[in-house]
Amino acid sequence: MKKILQTLVFILATQAVFSQAQCQAYFTYYYNGVSLLSLNDASYNTDSSTINVTAWSWTADFGGVSYTYNTANPVVQVGNYAGLLTACLTISTSDGCTSTLCDTSIYIIPYVISCHAEFSWQPNGILYNYTLSDYSSAGNPASGASITSWSWIITDNLQNTLFTSTIQNPAFTFPGIGYYHVCLTINTDIGCTDTQCHSINLNDSMLCNLDVFPNISNVTVIGGNDGFIDLTVMGANTPFIFNWSNGEITEDIYGLTSGYYTVTIGQNDSVCPPINCTFQILEPFQNVPIDTLMAIPIDSCLNFTVDSFSVASISVQGSVVTVIWILTGSGMTVTFPVTYVFSNYGPYMVVLQIICGKSSETYTTYINITSHLGIDNPDLAEINTYPDPFTGSFNLNIPDVSNAEIRIFNSTGQLIYSVRTANMRNQVNASHWPAGMYFVRVTNGNKQLVTRIVVKQ
Repeated sequence: MKKILQTLVFILATQAVFSQAQCQAYFTYYYNGVSLLSLNDASYNTDSSTINVTAWSWTADFGGVSYTYNTANPVVQVGNYAGLLTACLTISTSDGCTSTLCDTSIYIIPYVISCHAEFSWQPNGILYNYTLSDYSSAGNPASGASITSWSWIITDNLQNTLFTSTIQNPAFTFPGIGYYHVCLTINTDIGCTDTQCHSINLNDSMLCNLDVFPNISNVTVIGGNDGFIDLTVMGANTPFIFNWSNGEITEDIYGLTSGYYTVTIGQNDSVCPPINCTFQILEPFQNVPIDTLMAIPIDSCLNFTVDSFSVASISVQGSVVTVIWILTGSGMTVTFPVTYVFSNYGPYMVVLQIICGKSSETYTTYINITSHLGIDNPDLAEINTYPDPFTGSFNLNIPDVSNAEIRIFNSTGQLIYSVRTANMRNQVNASHWPAGMYFVRVTNGNKQLVTRIVVKQ
């Protein structure tokens, strides 16, 4: 079951609207509190007819950088920085209507700074009845703070109070279509107070609206294929239908290389048009490195000249990351597991230094350290493959794992083998695989390990 760990943010107060004819540009947004801002088109027709948007033009200005997009629901990578973001959406419809809306007050406030009030709202299947869901943060987890009270107030466009509540996730039936203002104030046990207000526009076209919340994990090593996009989709017309640009039809996709991925999400109600969302998986070097990690030099004299090197896998235990370096040359290969100490999750440059007598060689590359790389289950850490290298088939042992998923990728990141197994001992027939290096990913719940094997045909 997915957990929406961060925030859903709807359009705030300061807006400039330029609209003619019957279409109205409108959008919501969701900031995950760490690095991603999702912009979600929610445009509608003012006469309550079904809108058919044929083109979107977005601009997002943040931190001195301007981003442009032409998809319905882009995702902006804002990093873990606080600041004010301006977003503008221009739409064009099939009947020639155009409309523009700008929001100049989207506050990007990483949760590590202080407590932060935030909430979303979802329909309950009863006309105009919605649940207000609290997604507030008490602040930096290291503080040990917790939220002790919630105070809700809903007013209409004339500032008349319609509803108040002190429960965490209340439900409310709005009087009908129109503009409403919803405010939530939180208090923590260490004295932090924060208030968040959203202007909510209820209209008939919103019955087809979807909210898409992505959890994006970039690849962890250069040229890697361990990125993933984990979606949570909220709306009234379930079940949803997913069609990804890479051919997948599931809600979430895994084993991704860097690049752009677009999903078309259809709804159970055929009256509601499908929406398109585009996401980007980054290479580690596309993010600014937090720091350079050094390790104790390795005293080893290689009996060949290195002509290439790479990182086969990385794993995390606490504040220590283990990087498996592979050096090749003259048809020979050597592997060095090297441990580094890091402070925060994110992109790093790692350095490997090999000393032989009075000479030394230094190798550097980028990695991306994320929380999902942790190996907390010792059984998964004991996975072993043999023989390696192998010809024809190889054995994969997973002690005490009752329901694991095995996925194998070739060196270009293509998924070539996938199976779910309850067996401790598994044999994989690879007689038709070309010679080369392959990567094995074993996943059991949120535990995973990546290792490599070599086919020698």
